[in-house]
Amino acid sequence: MKLIHLLLEEVITNQPVEIFSDGGGSEYADKYVGAIQKIRVSDTLPNEPFKDISYMETSDNIKNMVKSINDGEELPPIKVIQHPYDRTKYIVVDGNHRRYAFLKSDMDDVGAIVIPHSDVVLMKTTWGDKNKDYVSLSDVLDNKKVIDKYFVKPDGTNNFEIN
Repeated sequence: MKLIHLLLEEVITNQPVEIFSDGGGSEYADKYVGAIQKIRVSDTLPNEPFKDISYMETSDNIKNMVKSINDGEELPPIKVIQHPYDRTKYIVVDGNHRRYAFLKSDMDDVGAIVIPHSDVVLMKTTWGDKNKDYVSLSDVLDNKKVIDKYFVKPDGTNNFEIN
């Protein structure tokens, strides 16, 4: 009886999602657990500018995802954070291919897990660098200079500069 009680009290905790300053995406976002909600796919922004749009447009994988979406199949939710400048926009930190497929589909909404800013850390290193140095996103939300180094702006532009 005590074992069952302990299992019921178990709380799922998420490791902070790491966002890299070179626009190289994120770490641990794919494993983030949270409530799934529907958001307008047109309100999402990709945050990996190195993704080749021509690849997205010609990929059989993307074409199959679009067909699956149009056929009513459920895909895993994308993982997003609310944009620090524009509360109506979301930045995709996991699921850029799915996001693109939803943009090309007949659907207006996409299933998403919105990761709170308090669960995000900004990595001052580049992806794969073992010398990690980070700052909490919650601590720098009002610092436009810092935010501009990590995120696509609401108009889709970015600079991803590294100090």
